[in-house]
Amino acid sequence: MPTDHPACLALAAITALTSLPVHAAENGASSPGGLQARLLLTADEKALRHIWETSPTPPRLPVTDRARLGASASTVIIFKGCAPDPAGHCDVDVEFEVAGPDGKAQNAGSAKLWSAAPLGQKFMLGAASATLAFHGEEDLGSYTVRARLSDRVAQRQLELSAPLRVER
Repeated sequence: MPTDHPACLALAAITALTSLPVHAAENGASSPGGLQARLLLTADEKALRHIWETSPTPPRLPVTDRARLGASASTVIIFKGCAPDPAGHCDVDVEFEVAGPDGKAQNAGSAKLWSAAPLGQKFMLGAASATLAFHGEEDLGSYTVRARLSDRVAQRQLELSAPLRVER
């Protein structure tokens, strides 16, 4: 989204994280070859990451599909099944996009989702997020947040989406 748009987006790359397993990704997606993922929205990314790192399996994550005007929502991705390279590391990128109430899609940036070794069959919390902030009356309405994951080693892509409603 252009920086002059009221619903400005900030892409934040987060350092690699210690992850706990999740038994299943509800309402997620998978690609041929094993990459499985789910796009989650949260009003408190810091709390979500803390819960992910410290809770027993499966963690109860603070997710949402709504944001209040004047507040923000962040995207996070849980995934498993990335292909390791000969050195044993995955190479997964993510591109974020947001379609606003007017239906127009805006690029929200890209980042490295994971570049460490896979954690076996455990779901991992990706190291990238996008934060969406909503300030003006023109920001009210329904959004679709999209994430395109690219497993560079397996040469596979996976597209995810999640609805977000901005209210007063």
